[in-house]
Amino acid sequence: MNTVKSTLRLLLLAGLCFTQVHCQCQLGNSWSGASATSSLPAPMPTVEYAGDLTGPDIDAPNYSGKMRIDPEMAHPVLLSAKRQTTYLKINLTGFEMEEKERSPINVAIVLDQSGSMSGEKIGQAKQAAIMAVERLRPQDIVSVIAYSDVAQVLVPARKARDLEPIIESIRQCWPSGSTALYDGLSAGISQVRENLDDERINRVVLLSDGLANVGPSSITEFTALAANLRKAGIGVTTMGLGLDYNSELMTELALHSEGNHAYIKEAQDIEHAFEREFGVGLSVAAKNVRVKIRFADGVTPLRVLNSRTAVIQDRQINAHFSRLYSGHQASLLLEIEVPPGIAGSRQEIATVDLSYTNMKTHQADFLSRAIAVAFSDSLTQVRHHERRGVMVAVAQNQGVRWNLEAVRLRDQGQYQAARDQFRRTSAYLEQQGKQYQSALLAKQANESMAASEDASPRAMKETRNLYDHRNLKNFGSWDPT
Repeated sequence: MNTVKSTLRLLLLAGLCFTQVHCQCQLGNSWSGASATSSLPAPMPTVEYAGDLTGPDIDAPNYSGKMRIDPEMAHPVLLSAKRQTTYLKINLTGFEMEEKERSPINVAIVLDQSGSMSGEKIGQAKQAAIMAVERLRPQDIVSVIAYSDVAQVLVPARKARDLEPIIESIRQCWPSGSTALYDGLSAGISQVRENLDDERINRVVLLSDGLANVGPSSITEFTALAANLRKAGIGVTTMGLGLDYNSELMTELALHSEGNHAYIKEAQDIEHAFEREFGVGLSVAAKNVRVKIRFADGVTPLRVLNSRTAVIQDRQINAHFSRLYSGHQASLLLEIEVPPGIAGSRQEIATVDLSYTNMKTHQADFLSRAIAVAFSDSLTQVRHHERRGVMVAVAQNQGVRWNLEAVRLRDQGQYQAARDQFRRTSAYLEQQGKQYQSALLAKQANESMAASEDASPRAMKETRNLYDHRNLKNFGSWDPT
């Protein structure tokens, strides 16, 4: 034991912290000819540390009150003597916050009362807005905006203490006129900015069918606005109403601002959405979360599969999340290329550095994890250590991309090409589901096949809503439910 501890201390002094992780490698013809014998190195003791990285107690790793970094790949073992493409998943988990530590919220509720919201949609919008108000606490700040041809501030930003006048103003909304969505959203943003506070969750909740026809209306204009809000720490949560709602605009708006999105089809959808939004969503564990992944010489980062904001520069990936909720998980799914290794050896491939503002202590925290893989000349050993979870995540990611492509082909009138794409995706997901014993992939394979067979307008719209929403979950930085 003393020898092991001495070795670990020397490794730390050298600036290295190895931990066994999991890695996915591409299996196929490139594996032919591998030896049936195993040449695995002895297991490397696990070392975890957090803090200033200068002198941690390696005998007592402790994540209490801190975020977790959990690197995960599909195999901890790679085939030796080959340059390989692998997939690395890095999970970041927010620590648990107690009820009394939950952050107050600063929210603007923006309600679409244009003519397109007639019928069931306006009823759902008002029900959702009232439910949001009823979930607020006296220390929260709320404002209410309604828009049609123009935006109106029904309730200027105020503490959520006397709720009945706020609710009554929502009940008085009735549909008429055109849809100045951009103006309504901008009015809500202005109300939130009046009380912008890093100690609060700053949020705009948009209840709309997304059918803008007055003022700016393109997805590009809305996503540019959302990206600026993200930098300011304001998220936009969008709730799509009606089968014909503009799912692409609403999901992109949520995605680029690090908000949430829900398609409101039935009353229970509203309840579920606000339970997430004003329940666990109020427990912010960390803000200004910055992730830096530094790759070893010879290791090449190729793609970040589930983030549009992460940046690859040389052998480094930088990512930023404005906030991470208590108990929620953010992840980065990376495609990387690893150089050949010697059978029986172990090689460090990357180091993950994490910094953030701890909302429990209001201090800056710093954590780091180094990632190493083993090499073997045995294909049996490589496959034996396979981690199915990452393989399933990669398959899901690919399935979402291909299904969205099929939706776009169908939108362009290329029905046969879209049908073929859905079927190819279904076959791929079915094969991956069987290989990795995943009921989820099997279910998504059936959904893709069903989309290829039903070309009715209603089915086409529901398919678009499904895959736009799944695309948001694919790229979103929170743990979707």
